Amino acid sequence: MLLTLVGEESADVRAVAGVVLATSEDRTPEVADAPAALVDEEDRITRREAGYGLAVRDDPRTAVALERLGPLTGPEYRHAHRADAVRSWWRRNPPAST
Repeated sequence: MLLTLVGEESADVRAVAGVVLATSEDRTPEVADAPAALVDEEDRITRREAGYGLAVRDDPRTAVALERLGPLTGPEYRHAHRADAVRSWWRRNPPAST
């Protein structure tokens, strides 16, 4: 049921589903696909949850999600565990030098 909410018409419903699925202990491909489906959402918080959900799973789609999210800077992200997980993912997966 929760997985179907990611495709709901309501952005608020998609956002809540994204939060719950991002923090889920379930590591099945279906649950990993749910945050990936939210990376293009207009709402930045929903995109942040999608990026976080992919980062904690070390999903290969994380880089694209985080690029679309943009930097997590500012005082509100200084001690935020989601931002910490994203920064940790970037440290483990630095962008390739060009």
